Amino acid sequence: MNLISSDLIIYMQDLATLNLEVLNSGNISIRLANGLIAIKPSGLAYNNIKKNKVPLINKQGQHISGLKPSSDIAIHLEIYLRKPEINCIIHTHSHYATVMSILGKPLKILSTLHADYFGREIFCMPYVNHRVENIGTRVVKSKENVMLLSHHGTLVIDKDPRRAIKNVVALEEISKIN
Repeated sequence: MNLISSDLIIYMQDLATLNLEVLNSGNISIRLANGLIAIKPSGLAYNNIKKNKVPLINKQGQHISGLKPSSDIAIHLEIYLRKPEINCIIHTHSHYATVMSILGKPLKILSTLHADYFGREIFCMPYVNHRVENIGTRVVKSKENVMLLSHHGTLVIDKDPRRAIKNVVALEEISKIN
């Protein structure tokens, strides 16, 4: 997949139209064709970001250009480092999925939507203080690509950013049903 930084703008606009986030919460990143990571800037809503403001980060975590990257950049870098097949990471604080993450319970298969999209119960990762431990390490160890993060929201990782966005939407609907 040959992703470029302007692709991130398109994906952020797609996420903005879904109205899953409150104010400027959540983030998305993509692995670019040149190996850099493009990630949503810290403190801005998806629909307020211009191409020249997108933070670019190298594999070592150095900020190359753009605005200040999301505070979750370390999580993204750890996942990209350990999972070379992944090209997109989306972290949301969508309402129903966040409520389910606060309850700390996995999402049961209660609908054909859930069965068709995921075919298994959705894991809820136990709480991790991201100031003490890199959540990305636990994500990689879990071997899951779609999960709730206890008391935090969701995380979806995928090779294909379009599929990751669809999975975010399905995850919110499944959370609503649960």
